[in-house]
Amino acid sequence: MESSIKKTCGYNKKFHNKIQVGENNISNLLIMWCSEHCVNNWGWYFEVERTDRGRMHKAFLSFEDEKDLTLFLLTKGTPNG
Repeated sequence: MESSIKKTCGYNKKFHNKIQVGENNISNLLIMWCSEHCVNNWGWYFEVERTDRGRMHKAFLSFEDEKDLTLFLLTKGTPNG
């Protein structure tokens, strides 16, 4: 799978347009969708948040261009909603 992802995209690539897609992991299906459908650069990353239950890793997809985020939302819906 990694070979089909452009070098300017992928893990730990952060862009202004982002959406939280889960906690602790990101579905391979979402990564494959982005690789196949996004025109511009995109990525995924995690942010650590401390809670009363310990540490939580929030998973995000981010997009260089708002159009790719919009296409994602129209096609896949809001992952958390």
